[in-house]
Amino acid sequence: ENARNQAVAAEALRLAEEEERPCFTALYESRHGKEPPAIFEGSFEEALAAAKFQHRLLLVWLLGEGAENDLLCQEVLNGEIFGAFLAEYFVFWPGDAERWLLPKRLRELLRVESLPALLVLQPLNVFEAEVMPWGDPRAGAPVEFPANSAWALQGCWLGPPDEEGLMGFLAEHGDRAAEQERRREEERKQAGERAAAARALRQQQDREYEEGLQRDQEREATVAEARNRLAAQEEASRTRRAKDEAEAKARDEREACRALAAHRRGLADGLLAAAELPAGHGSTSEICRLVLRLPDGQRAERRFAADALLESVYAWAECCGELSELEGSGRFDIPRSFTLATTYPRAALLDRTRSLRELQLLPNAVLALCPDDE
Repeated sequence: ENARNQAVAAEALRLAEEEERPCFTALYESRHGKEPPAIFEGSFEEALAAAKFQHRLLLVWLLGEGAENDLLCQEVLNGEIFGAFLAEYFVFWPGDAERWLLPKRLRELLRVESLPALLVLQPLNVFEAEVMPWGDPRAGAPVEFPANSAWALQGCWLGPPDEEGLMGFLAEHGDRAAEQERRREEERKQAGERAAAARALRQQQDREYEEGLQRDQEREATVAEARNRLAAQEEASRTRRAKDEAEAKARDEREACRALAAHRRGLADGLLAAAELPAGHGSTSEICRLVLRLPDGQRAERRFAADALLESVYAWAECCGELSELEGSGRFDIPRSFTLATTYPRAALLDRTRSLRELQLLPNAVLALCPDDE
């Protein structure tokens, strides 16, 4: 019951965030009479990705409904100095930590005691961040929250709406991040120079190798030419043999096809000459009506005596295409080798010495014809 209530509450917070976030700018302006500072209007994950792409910090504003939040907006957030800090160092993302799901969970994760609060987050690469389960996020340990989004807390401001103190807090973290980015850029530059030098050396080595290889190839050209002529002669001989073998195999295949066709035609002639059990013959318990379903969708139908063996059904299935042609309904192809199976439940019928009664196919059944080569 407690878990269900928590799930209902979480869903309510998620829906509130989904509905109110797109209107945050208008709500801010309506409440405070001014446009908000330059905020990021997407989700937390999108804001984190944007900050990482722009080599900036993510400044998260966890807001509430108290008077201190209104005072923060009036005295600090609407100021030009705050806007200048945002433009230089930060991507700014607001979240109602009392009414929206993700900001509320972020507050719980970092155990933020009071609102409003400003969090400075350093975006991290989720594949490179070393997230330790026992790490303390408040101490700057890397965090993966939500899934596939990694960051580290650099600082948290919980003080009163003091513009001077807050600007000092932002300047400290902004300048530190800018210096770290400058160092990373210098390291990337040095790494690029080392890579360029290594590439030039490798290219020189590759040229020397190619020149030596060309000389070796020229020395081997005469031997290779003679070897190729001999290989061509052997290949021609193999080709002739393969052609002869293929023609012989094709002849054997044609003969086998003609023999199979003659065999099936003979079976069809025999079944056509033998009268099929009429629809009204005997009781329904003594007659088995079988419908054969082929892989291409074709169907064939025939009635058998209840004690007929499965072997007779296989014989009919083998020649039912020819039998259909003899009966004037058009011929269809039957695979050379196949197995009959019941359709539901699926079961192969392999013992041809059993009767249809023993196989429990009475009074009617649908059989599938399954090619063995599949």
